[in-house]
This record gives sequence, C-alpha cells and structure tokens, in this order.
Amino acid sequence: MAYGLALFGVGPCLTSLAVTFRVDLGHTGLLFTAFFVGFVAGVLGAGYAAERIGKRRVTAAGLAIMTAGLWLLAASPGPFARPEFWWALGAMAVFGIGGATVEATASAMVADVNPRRAPFALNLMQAFFSVGAIAAPLLVAAALRQGWSWQTHFRIAGAVSAALFLAAAAQRAPETLPEPARLAELGRLARNPALLTLAGAMALYVGAEIGYTGWVSSLIQKDLGASVALAGQAVTAFWVAMTVGRLISTWLVEIVTPRRLMVALAMGGALCSGLTGLAGTAAWGIGAAAAAGLFYSGSFGLILTAASDKFPQRRALVFSLVMTSVGVGGMTLPALMGLVAQQTGLRWAMLGPAAAMAAVGWLFGRREKARGAE
Repeated sequence: MAYGLALFGVGPCLTSLAVTFRVDLGHTGLLFTAFFVGFVAGVLGAGYAAERIGKRRVTAAGLAIMTAGLWLLAASPGPFARPEFWWALGAMAVFGIGGATVEATASAMVADVNPRRAPFALNLMQAFFSVGAIAAPLLVAAALRQGWSWQTHFRIAGAVSAALFLAAAAQRAPETLPEPARLAELGRLARNPALLTLAGAMALYVGAEIGYTGWVSSLIQKDLGASVALAGQAVTAFWVAMTVGRLISTWLVEIVTPRRLMVALAMGGALCSGLTGLAGTAAWGIGAAAAAGLFYSGSFGLILTAASDKFPQRRALVFSLVMTSVGVGGMTLPALMGLVAQQTGLRWAMLGPAAAMAAVGWLFGRREKARGAE
C-alpha cells in the first residue's frame, strides 16, 4: 500500500513539478525513466541479497531506501535551494531502487508463508497496492486544495514508509535461508524458457497497464471533449475496479486454475482496451476504463503465482528476474503509444494495450495447452 501511495502520487504532481524545476511538462516524463532505471537495478540486487541474508531484512532495507528517495524528492528543489532537475531525477532513481526491493522480496515472503494459498495471498497483497494507488491522487488533490506544496505528498508517503521500516526492523523472527544461489544457477534460471515466457508476459502486462492509465484521460479529454476533472475520473475508475477485481481474484483462484483465469482476464482486458478507443462519449470511455481495470486486476499476481509454482525454492531470485521486465514494459509501450498518438491519434494508440494484453493471454494459453499435453 505504501509503495502504491508513493508511486501514483507522481503523476498528479507533474504540472507542479514542471513549474518548480522550470522545465517543459514533457520533460517531466524523465522522472519515470529515472524511476524505472532505479527499479531494474534494485530488483536485480534484491533477489540475490534475499538469498544471502533473508527476505525480511531485505524488505526492511527496501523500505529504508524508499523512504530516503521520497524524502530526497520532498527536499526539492535541491541542496542549494535552486531548481535543479537532476536532484529530482536522482531522488526518483533512489525511490525506484527501494520500491523494487520491497515489491520483489515482500511478494516472495508472502508466497513463502502461504505456500498452499499463494495465488490467494499474492492477489490480496496486490489489492492493497491498488488501495494506495487510489489514495495517492486523492491525497495530492487535498494537499493542493489546502494551498500546500506538491512536496507535502512525498513527505507524507515517506513518513508512512518510514513507520513500516521501523516495524519491519523491530521483528526478530528467524529466517530460513536456502543454499545461496551461484552464478551458474543464476545463468540457468535467466535462460529458462518458462521463466523467459513469464518475464515477457510481465513486460507486456506492465506496459499495457502504465500505457493505458497514462493515456486514457488524455483521450477522453481531447477526443471526447471532457473537462480535465471529468477525464481524470477514468483513472480513478480504473483503479477502483482494479481493487475490486483483485479481491474477486483472491476467490476465483481457488475455483479456477490460475492459468485459465489469466487467459480469461487478459482477453477481457484486450477487449476493453480496444473498446476504449471506440468510445463515443466520456461516459463510455470512463465505463470502458472501469471494465479494463476489472480485467487487468489479477494479472500481476497470477504471473507471480506461475513463477512461484514453477520455482518454489528460489522465489525471491525468480521474482526479481521476472520483475526486471517491469522496467522494460514501463519504459517502452507507453512511449510507443505516444509516438502512435502523434501520428494517428489517441484512439489508434489504445490498440497498444489491447495487443499487449492479447499477447499475454496467448502466452498463458500456450502454457496451459502444453501442460495439458504433458
């Protein structure tokens, strides 16, 4: 929840950040690039460290690093009271390292302590991430309405993360460590076809999620003539539906096999993404965004579930390798959608998330067919 609260407060602050740092609004997109650079570095280091010193310790360290990044950003415009944009970029990279560490090791730890109900536990965990994502823009809006600076959000988010770090650091439960992974084993895992398939699915899903939520408001505003406030409701509708969907998925995974559920959700997400591009009214667009959030909801947890089932002895390391592709998807598909939007319009750009989610469904469909053949 703390991670979602921090991350999804960045978008609503972009306009204010551009004013503070005296850069074009388009240049603030580099903040996300810096975040994902840090994310990739953090997630690779987190998996290896968790195998050496334990997931609980690494999760606590991730919370400390995330706190440092958020408070560095809140200390902007910089150490010398000048609007230095590099300071914000560096802070976002530190935040990315901490967020990746928390995401990978906490997910692995949750799967470890719930081995028989890992799909349920991972989807429930992701539901709390969605709660933070919903709360973030509300917190930013409330702070700005009160006349407070954009830095207020990151001070608050950093305080939440710091409190959780103290709680995690105070725990003294013993950790059972596996035999440390060797470089040869790491190389074998990185070349494993099943792991590569899951990493590809994760890249496609994350690219679709970030691309869809990043551009849907602009589509509703520019193509359908909605106000900024009304268009922004599309993202809120997406995340509210995402939270509901993740809670529903915790129940569905105990009835339907995770692979079959993943195929159904991915294909539904592809359909809703495409329908968004065909929207004729703002209400249609917002409704399509809510439906897309419902179908996108279980994907992240179900991909991790598949990785957990396939490699139960190396969850932290495998989760880290799979999550490396989060940065790949986050840095590529949204940017490609922007290029398509410039050439042909935002409606055509929505085919990007639709195609990505369809590809995720196809990949999992192949895995289900192969499993049945076995």
